[in-house]
Amino acid sequence: METQKGIIEFSFITRESTLYSQAVELRYKIFFAPLNISMDAVFDNLEEQSIHLVAHIGDTTLGYARLTIEKNLGQISQMVVDSFNREKGIGAELIKILIDKFVDMGVYDIFLNARVSALGFYKKLGFISVGQDFPSEKTGLPHRRMEKIIVR
Repeated sequence: METQKGIIEFSFITRESTLYSQAVELRYKIFFAPLNISMDAVFDNLEEQSIHLVAHIGDTTLGYARLTIEKNLGQISQMVVDSFNREKGIGAELIKILIDKFVDMGVYDIFLNARVSALGFYKKLGFISVGQDFPSEKTGLPHRRMEKIIVR
């Protein structure tokens, strides 16, 4: 992918990467700071065991998503794109890369908890809404579980 500012790359990173620290800041800025929630909310019980994917131009993080596998069930969480780079396909590409990674790892059942305002985005990527809306444990904002089963 390319923008006016350069070529967007997608990289799996470790928590020691400078891109990871930028991703943490981006997640906090978009998800938690507007609600006056502590930075600690970024670091939940899935953070250490997850695989981290960033969208970046050079050493600048534009987007992030996290992949977690528990009991052969894949979870996508903390998907975010900075406000200046939305609607450019970055979020969709992050999700597609994570789905490919799940398949490579032999995981075909995937879920996420989407903000209700983002349901349409995930529906376009083949996710199906499941159940009722519920408040996020971290933010209180309404979310809904969405699932995708990959045909083997």
